[in-house]
Amino acid sequence: MSEKTLGDSDNFYDKLPEEILDEIKNFIRQESDKVLDNEIIAHEDTKERLIDTKNELVASEIDNIRTKENIKKFVENVSKWTVRLIFGITFPVVLIVFVLANYQSISDDIVKIIVVIVSATICVLSGYFGISVKWILEKLKNRIEHWLLKLFE
Repeated sequence: MSEKTLGDSDNFYDKLPEEILDEIKNFIRQESDKVLDNEIIAHEDTKERLIDTKNELVASEIDNIRTKENIKKFVENVSKWTVRLIFGITFPVVLIVFVLANYQSISDDIVKIIVVIVSATICVLSGYFGISVKWILEKLKNRIEHWLLKLFE
């Protein structure tokens, strides 16, 4: 009561001390409600920013997964076509050289050409379909994929 009037008798109210105490309690309650409301608003804002950040992170992870899948598909295609080219060009050349070097006795040029064409066709089909080079294709694909993934990290 003396705080309310600050020792001045002119400030004395015609109220009971309980009423004055209720006014003080209400004032304190209103101030704490204002602080609580501000905290609730700040909490909601922080919560919204957290949700936005989580959504951005999820979108970023999805983009990363898609990029890795695209890189993997690209690597598979590059390695597959690299091996096909190697076996489609190198083997027929080696086979032609081998046939021509070992079969000097074949005098007919048509027979030589037929042997070379058949041998080259077998090599190309073998390389293309991966009949005899499947394990090389897989190793090459894995190495290229590993190298590209390191490159993109």
